[in-house]
Amino acid sequence: MTVTMGNPEPRWIKKPLLAAFFLLLSLLLAGETAASPRTYFVDPAAPDDGGNGSTQRPKKFITSGVELLSSGDTLVLKDGIYRGGRNCVGDQGTPRLYPPSGNAGKYTTIRAEHVGGAIVDGGYAQPPFASADRNGSGIHYLHLDGIHFRHGRGGVFSLKGSHNKVTNCGFEDGMPAGASDETPIAFIAGGSSYSLVEDCWVWGKGRYGFYTSSPNGGTHHIVFRRVVVRLDGSPPWVTAGLRFYNAHDNVMQNCVVLDSLVNREAAEPTAFAQGGGSSRGDADNSWLGVIALNNPQMWGYNANDVLKTETVADSIFWGNHDGVFMTIQKVKNAASSVKLSRLTIGANSGYALRHNAEYPYRAELSDSLVVAGEGGTAFREPSSVANTVVQLSAGARLGSAPPGAREWEGALSEAGLRYLPRVEPGSRFAKEGVGASVLYRIGREGTLYGEPGWDEVTAIPLWPFVNERLWARKMREYAGNGPIGKRGFALLPGETPLSDYVWGYLGEPAPPFGLEGTAGAGEVRLQWLAKEEAAGYRIRVGRAPGQYQLPVRSVKGGTGGTVRAAVGGLTPGTGYYFAVSAVDHRGRESGTAYPIGPLRPMGPIP
Repeated sequence: MTVTMGNPEPRWIKKPLLAAFFLLLSLLLAGETAASPRTYFVDPAAPDDGGNGSTQRPKKFITSGVELLSSGDTLVLKDGIYRGGRNCVGDQGTPRLYPPSGNAGKYTTIRAEHVGGAIVDGGYAQPPFASADRNGSGIHYLHLDGIHFRHGRGGVFSLKGSHNKVTNCGFEDGMPAGASDETPIAFIAGGSSYSLVEDCWVWGKGRYGFYTSSPNGGTHHIVFRRVVVRLDGSPPWVTAGLRFYNAHDNVMQNCVVLDSLVNREAAEPTAFAQGGGSSRGDADNSWLGVIALNNPQMWGYNANDVLKTETVADSIFWGNHDGVFMTIQKVKNAASSVKLSRLTIGANSGYALRHNAEYPYRAELSDSLVVAGEGGTAFREPSSVANTVVQLSAGARLGSAPPGAREWEGALSEAGLRYLPRVEPGSRFAKEGVGASVLYRIGREGTLYGEPGWDEVTAIPLWPFVNERLWARKMREYAGNGPIGKRGFALLPGETPLSDYVWGYLGEPAPPFGLEGTAGAGEVRLQWLAKEEAAGYRIRVGRAPGQYQLPVRSVKGGTGGTVRAAVGGLTPGTGYYFAVSAVDHRGRESGTAYPIGPLRPMGPIP
């Protein structure tokens, strides 16, 4: 017996409705599948451009790959050299087209298959990638990763928009040999905001290495993080390694400008600069944990047109023409200031800190270590100096120093300055609280301004820099429009040329980097990056950070790659701390870079 509840629909209604439901569902699912992000490939070695963009049948030209992209898709550039207009994207590509914007949930991505392996060459005829003023409001939520852009005209790279990320890229030579354009090698275009340039390397000829431009209201909330610049020649214009221009609320974190050689006619040559020229005044920008090293024709840092407050902290300006150099301000604001704290300034041929009392903004220095170079001068009219140690080299003068500066005589290493990135723990300088500490990464990887962790000092070692061996090799091989690339840090062999150069600049053996450890049964297995000049290594073990009570273990040296060693005879379950130093062929021992621990050995494995 069948019991029916309610008023059922006739059978002739049920079937069509059910069919319609499944048809609608299939259409929705098909739409969802079609909208899902896809990955396409380009290969300069492809026989022709007739492929569909799959990994088996890649496109031959980058512009053809870009044409396939929808919002949120990924384009992978296989290793090789990409030449000609069909491989140049944006303002001067052939055809002129731009990648589609992504969104907060899914970036549109163009990346190299292997970092540095895809080389986009403009042939000194056009920029390989350009999205400046010719693309309306710009591109947003675009991520470019691992690409080597080189040999441009009017620069090699420009990007306009918001929430963009440029990571692990190289930028080489922004203009032909005979050109004297005002263009930089690379720049974030005016009107841009909330964008990131991270773990990038810049070298060759250009007015600037990387900067933020002025048109369309300048830029704001841009982060330059771990950007390394070496200028190899420049046109006879105002020149800088890294510059914020007509900008506010931007920050540079752990950036380095070093070994630069620029045009002798260049005006205001500076490693790190802000404002100037047609700028309407810069406000609330920061330089944190930055290094200007061995730029003999350049100032380390230049503040110009300070509208509110500029902040420079935990930074190093060593071996330049001048350390910190304040220039004339057109924007009259007596309430504005440049706050300089925990700096290490030294071996500059001119002033350590130069300011003119008639400038309306203040230059305030505190908690710093200043070494006036031979024949140079420590100070010219800073507004205030507090808790700062000054050493005068042969023929150097103190200059006009207000109260708060005290002189120190004696070896810097004895007082605690063995390495530029830090003052030695427990030393006199450490106890007095002076000098820079540039040891750990500032900002979580990939974060934009204002995102969680974007400005925190992390526990991740800064040294070695990401991919420093790769980019040092490319910079060593540079034979473009400027001085030969075989100089400075790029000459050093081994796994960590940049780190060894910066840490060894004062003449002390550089410590090993990349120390890691794994606990085993009654032992800890260690590994670290080898140093070419090391005859051996010494391992220190203790039960508290910095307190190494157990006998020192010695390990023979090696060249290239990774050194491995096991430390046995340890008590299971006990936490141990480890540090490694290097010993060179002259018997000199380095300090230790980054101790690790606690690591707890296990008991015997049953």
